[in-house]
Amino acid sequence: MHSKSESYSEEDLEAEVPHNWFEHFGLEFHKVHSSGHCSGKKIEETVKAIGPKVLFPVHTEHPEMFDGLTEKVRGRIKVGRAYEI
Repeated sequence: MHSKSESYSEEDLEAEVPHNWFEHFGLEFHKVHSSGHCSGKKIEETVKAIGPKVLFPVHTEHPEMFDGLTEKVRGRIKVGRAYEI
């Protein structure tokens, strides 16, 4: 089984060596991809379960999607600015 965070291509030169080993030992090759990101629904469930007083969404392209999930959402974080918790 092969998994890595970047997209995978059958023409990936780094994959040639393991493919040769799989073939040598008669093993099946399966590729799996995981981005490491969870769904919006799971994020919402997690925020609601934790119940933070203040929420700082920092690793997102859509901080507005967090509005209303908790009492206070600090959505548009600016680099170099201090924020009170």
